[in-house]
Amino acid sequence: MILITIIYSHITQIQKQQATQLLKISVEDTGTGIPEQIQQKLFINFATFEHSGKSNKAGIGLGLVNCKSMAGIIGPIKNIFLNSIPGQGSKFSFLNKRIPTLCII
Repeated sequence: MILITIIYSHITQIQKQQATQLLKISVEDTGTGIPEQIQQKLFINFATFEHSGKSNKAGIGLGLVNCKSMAGIIGPIKNIFLNSIPGQGSKFSFLNKRIPTLCII
């Protein structure tokens, strides 16, 4: 069983791609988006960023690093895909094979 807890976003897509037997899980928000220069550094250990005049003082820079690591363990592709448009929001996705049970809280 995989447990997904979403605090600040919502899941917009859970789809199974029949041809490849993959499950694509995406988390999307309608926030401020992430500038390209920050996107390239999001998955670096302990990296934190100031964005839109706000800094994430509570974060330690491991959340997305750990997510990428887990996606690599459970999925056939060891990556998280990011599509972000400044001013419109961000979408994070990963692919997985054969998830027997998915529980969303």
